[in-house]
Amino acid sequence: MRRRDLLAALGARAAALAAFREKAMAAGAPNIRWAVSMFLWTSTQWGDHAPVPFTDMLDVIKDTGFDGFRFIGWPGSLKTYDLSMAFLDRELSKRGLRLATLSFNGEADDPAKHAAIDKAAHEACAFLKHFGATEMVVFSPKRPNKVLVREYLRIACEYYNRLGD
Repeated sequence: MRRRDLLAALGARAAALAAFREKAMAAGAPNIRWAVSMFLWTSTQWGDHAPVPFTDMLDVIKDTGFDGFRFIGWPGSLKTYDLSMAFLDRELSKRGLRLATLSFNGEADDPAKHAAIDKAAHEACAFLKHFGATEMVVFSPKRPNKVLVREYLRIACEYYNRLGD
């Protein structure tokens, strides 16, 4: 698959989501804001291709009528796409887009790592706040090779409740 084909396929997926958005807007839901995930462009299913240029992602998001996007792979994506705050400010402003949220995770089932996760969460929140975002999507820790043990889940849930506070 060529990059052009990849961009067309991704654009078609985003267009389908935009059609759904338009239908909801027509139903009288003016307070709903719509964002799409960077995951559409960074999914491992496209492993044989180099990352799509970040500005191409933003162009497709804007052209399909979304208000913003969910930043994934934070903070690694900043390095992957060579992004600075100034660049993000400029490119989002140019397109009238917002950063809606970011994906965050950590080994919340390991109490020894909670202090490091707290620090990373505060950095993520500062990043989000800079762009006016108020939500952070938190994912569960990676599951152990064995069946997820109830105790791991209890520790992670208690930690995430505290982190949310």
